[in-house]
Amino acid sequence: MSHTGPSSILLVEDEDTLRLSMEIKLKMDNRYGVVSCATGEEAIDLLKGHKFDIVLLDYRLPGISGLDVLKWMHHEKIVTPVIILSGIESGSIPLDAMRFGAYQYIKKQNLDFAVLILDIESVYERYLYRMELLQKEKELFAQHQKQAEMDILRSYQDNVTSVGKFVVDGLSSIKRKIENTKTHLASLVQGNKKPSELEIEDLIKDIDVILSGVQSMVNLSTFVAKKLDGLETGESLKET
Repeated sequence: MSHTGPSSILLVEDEDTLRLSMEIKLKMDNRYGVVSCATGEEAIDLLKGHKFDIVLLDYRLPGISGLDVLKWMHHEKIVTPVIILSGIESGSIPLDAMRFGAYQYIKKQNLDFAVLILDIESVYERYLYRMELLQKEKELFAQHQKQAEMDILRSYQDNVTSVGKFVVDGLSSIKRKIENTKTHLASLVQGNKKPSELEIEDLIKDIDVILSGVQSMVNLSTFVAKKLDGLETGESLKET
């Protein structure tokens, strides 16, 4: 049965004897590829150019400390799970480490290789579970965004419908006015009278209002069409 746990480990430890001992034991387990270094600067350089499944990070290092490396990872959004190693007896160290994303804190004086292997496997399993939850949250957020866009489109469609009804009603009213005006003009012509300019102006104003409504409907329809085209294009890309 193949190993589904972590396969690559970055070990950052400034004590040469401990670092060499841990590296040998981890490699002898035949499950892990191990890269080791002694300083925080080296760790950052390695993390910039390589992807690791687990980082075993000493809290106190010469120069850039382990906590500084952890802060840098947090800032750079490097989500590789970190296990902090420390020989210092301090209650604040675990809190500081966890605050910047460390998954586990191990005291060096209590270091047991068999337990360390279990911790590595457990931390990686928790990391995978967390990534799965984050992915589900992203998918759920995307679904909510899509639903919100569809709701907006429905709202615009309702507006288009309302404007369309307004145009139809308005045109019907204009038609009736024109018919009435034609009748009135006919009677005026028979009596050699000129048609009222005020009536003509009112008719023109009504026409302008209807034209404005038509233009609004066209603008809304164009916007809705573009949004729908964008959504359909996105769905097509997902399917391919």
